[in-house]
Amino acid sequence: MSHTPTYSEQAGRYASASLSGDQLSRDLVLRLISSIGPVQNVLDVGCGAGTLLKRLSESNPEAVLAGVDICDEFLQMAREAVPRGVFRNAKASTIPFPDGTFDLVVSTWALQHCAQVEQAMQEIARTTRPGGHVVLCLFHPIQSLMHLHEEVVSGTREFTDYWGHDTFINRLSYGVDVEEMHHSMDAYIGEGFLRHFDLLHFSEAKQLTSPNVANVNHPSFFLVKARRRSKPNADAALQLRDGETMRGAPPGALSPSAPRNPNPLPAIADSVTQLIGNTPLVRADLGLPCETLLKLEYLNPMGSIKDRLIRAIDAAMVEGVLKPGDTVVEATAGNTGIAFMAALASRGLKGKILLMEKFSELKANTMRLLGAEVIRVPDDQNDQLAAKRLAKEEGAFHFGQFYNPLNPEIHRRGTAEEIWRQCGGRVDAVVAGCGTGGTLMGLCRGLRERNPALKIIGVSPEGARLVADEPVGCWGIEGIGTPYAPPLCEVERVDEWIRVSDAAAFTTAHGLMCGHGMFCGSSSGAIVAGALQSRILQSLTLQQRCVVILPDSAKNYPDTLMNYDWMRQHGFLSR
Repeated sequence: MSHTPTYSEQAGRYASASLSGDQLSRDLVLRLISSIGPVQNVLDVGCGAGTLLKRLSESNPEAVLAGVDICDEFLQMAREAVPRGVFRNAKASTIPFPDGTFDLVVSTWALQHCAQVEQAMQEIARTTRPGGHVVLCLFHPIQSLMHLHEEVVSGTREFTDYWGHDTFINRLSYGVDVEEMHHSMDAYIGEGFLRHFDLLHFSEAKQLTSPNVANVNHPSFFLVKARRRSKPNADAALQLRDGETMRGAPPGALSPSAPRNPNPLPAIADSVTQLIGNTPLVRADLGLPCETLLKLEYLNPMGSIKDRLIRAIDAAMVEGVLKPGDTVVEATAGNTGIAFMAALASRGLKGKILLMEKFSELKANTMRLLGAEVIRVPDDQNDQLAAKRLAKEEGAFHFGQFYNPLNPEIHRRGTAEEIWRQCGGRVDAVVAGCGTGGTLMGLCRGLRERNPALKIIGVSPEGARLVADEPVGCWGIEGIGTPYAPPLCEVERVDEWIRVSDAAAFTTAHGLMCGHGMFCGSSSGAIVAGALQSRILQSLTLQQRCVVILPDSAKNYPDTLMNYDWMRQHGFLSR
């Protein structure tokens, strides 16, 4: 009586075959690349853990190496394997690099697991320079792909090489008819194979599935049955052992080495102000040629980068300048006032906040809820001078965020240090908005102490004033821009200034929410819009990195940014 293989036996057989086939394909690709000769810019589509690029980096140390994959754990290993490489999370059908970037584009097996092969081929053609090379390893019939290649690149790209193989691997590596195996196996994607391809690969692999597919979820992996029979094998629901991750490593073993955080967030905080700082960096594809990291300052407890200025209140109390029962007076666009008021009550202090009439009533109500006396100031008056006069009349403490050198110092010693640590000492440019100038100058000083070549890009609203003799206009962006030259801002230290319109700021903020899930406000939208206009950032390379500061949250703007009718009325949304 013939033996019917169990699911585990079939899965193990397929796993060993797939791994040996993949190794063979990489060896063949490396041999082909060596025959092409030296290449300067190489992209691996579906780079996995960076094995191929690591081999290439050893043979050609000067090459610029890049990879795309849809598995974050693989990309992390690739970054560790090839520290100077540029790695981005993307599908083969949406490669996030400019036209004609690469001398050589390689893909080993990625197209086999891509549902949108035609779009992937178009992207490969688009990102390869004229006269460049394309090398593919895959199971798709090579004749159909060659025909597709001719259609995709006809009249636009002409490659000196275009190569792929399928039958060589099919027959020599597997020793079986792969198509027959696909149709006959009850379930052919096994545990070993899942160590090689992540869950997200199979979300693209529509050709492997059908409406009858049975799935078993796991935090890191996805077990898939290719065909569901009336009596599926009992062990088809095989799962990885609890606590096991890719390659059998324990959770956290794949995390990158980085300088120890000197100020980690406490597991249990004694007050909300202990949770300020250590905001995350998120890699985002904004269409810039460099790696772009967004620093989500709006995730501070009170919703903005201004939370960091609470350290000034603590410093004043330590020095004895402030004591319980005293009053703090401050003029603000709202975020500083909200941050201060969150700290004052727990320290036995009172607050009077001056807020210009143009700023949102929600901000005023939030500060009142936190215990502030809110004084509205006409838009044509200097709110900073008004706050200084009021503090003098009442003998109150006035921090003076527009004048106090402690403002940029807090960012020099805090925000800049944090960025440098998070980036592992690799940051080439920073984009920030200018209101008081504290964030911008603090970042400039703190990061240039470590990297004198670092580029600083400043963003200000159209109509705001940076120097004394500039005309002043009107703008709707809240959180950055002033009607007077900010005393703390040394404009000559900034490498590039970009003026941003209300339309660009609000539409970009809306796009960040809808397209990236980032709940950020109009000043964040303005800064990202400025980054997209920057000539400096457009001149950076694939291996360089910029950090873009997102200072505020959308939660304070329910009547404007979050109001579709308001956005349409002002021409910021077309529908």
